[in-house]
Amino acid sequence: MSHKYFFVFLTVVVISAVVFIKPTREAVLRLYGSFVTVAGIPDELIVPILLNEYSYGDQVTINYGPRGILATNVRATLNGISVASGERVTLTKSGQNEIIFFGIRVSDGQTINATQTFQVIGDSLPTPTPATSSGGIGGSTDNKEEPLDDESKFGIIASVTEDEYNLGDRITVGYKPSRRLGFFSTFDLEARLNNNLMSNNGRPILTKPGRNILVYSGRKTLGGERVNLEHVFHVLASPSYFGLREGDTVAAFGSTDPDIYIVNDHGYKRLFLNPVIFGFYGHLGGFKQVVRVADQTRDDFVTSVFFRNCEVEGEENKRMYALEVTGEDLGTLHLIKLEETKAIQEDRHFLKKIFCINNNEFNWYTNGGKQFGEEYTSLEQISKYERR
Repeated sequence: MSHKYFFVFLTVVVISAVVFIKPTREAVLRLYGSFVTVAGIPDELIVPILLNEYSYGDQVTINYGPRGILATNVRATLNGISVASGERVTLTKSGQNEIIFFGIRVSDGQTINATQTFQVIGDSLPTPTPATSSGGIGGSTDNKEEPLDDESKFGIIASVTEDEYNLGDRITVGYKPSRRLGFFSTFDLEARLNNNLMSNNGRPILTKPGRNILVYSGRKTLGGERVNLEHVFHVLASPSYFGLREGDTVAAFGSTDPDIYIVNDHGYKRLFLNPVIFGFYGHLGGFKQVVRVADQTRDDFVTSVFFRNCEVEGEENKRMYALEVTGEDLGTLHLIKLEETKAIQEDRHFLKKIFCINNNEFNWYTNGGKQFGEEYTSLEQISKYERR
């Protein structure tokens, strides 16, 4: 999308400590990459603002770097083990943990360092409590089986999977050979979820946010080449999983994509199409309040194109719109001419994807309510937004 967003995003090396699993996070985690003074931390380094305590098994992405060009050769160790910037680590050492950051000051060549400590509570992983899902196969015990692709090519009938699930949902991984190619149409069937071998009709809990890949495979002849039937789906996680909060504005640090998004509690984000539109929301604190996150964290939130003008009343407030991105910094709003109940039948997550916009943004797209794209009568007509 737009490359007009603040090139400072691309020049400042950002530090953040993004914590997973634990449902509550301190607001101080919003200080990703901020030029703040931290006691005991050399001015030349940007380091995480950590919590005092984490739980055993929490996953932490540790990002760090020099402040501008003031330091070089910046590195870190966690409990004596080297940690690369952006590396995700699982906390498995109970009690006190220590991160030491090192670097060389450019001005005089002297070595500088900073130490941070925190406590890890507990000595074992908690037993996960799976969330339930309505519809599809997430959380269901009676699962539909149908081919996901051309049987004549793959010879596999496999459990249907949806495009999106919630973190903690269960899915059924079931498969069998198609009989249409003969009694023994496919041999040596197996399924792998994110490259982990699954038992037939197994019910794994989805614990990986973001993009997941389920691959069914088999051989058309004994000892023959293996053919794959692949399905990609997305697992949604709340902002707290990443150390964020609903309403945070985010952008990826160290990325060629300067776009800014806002996240909601359901694992979705919306794009601010251009700087003008972002400026319509001054209460968000502007660019200085944008949280810099890793590319993967940004992508783990699904981008929604569904909006409602929440500054109008009555029937107009109930109208739902879809944004079609038509060019660099340009877009068209389309009215979704579909009953809410029907939309939910087409997409059980639909209501969770709707973001409020204000009159200024609505009028910017529609020339004061006078210009719209053609109406949509099915969600299938609406294209998903993909970063370019």
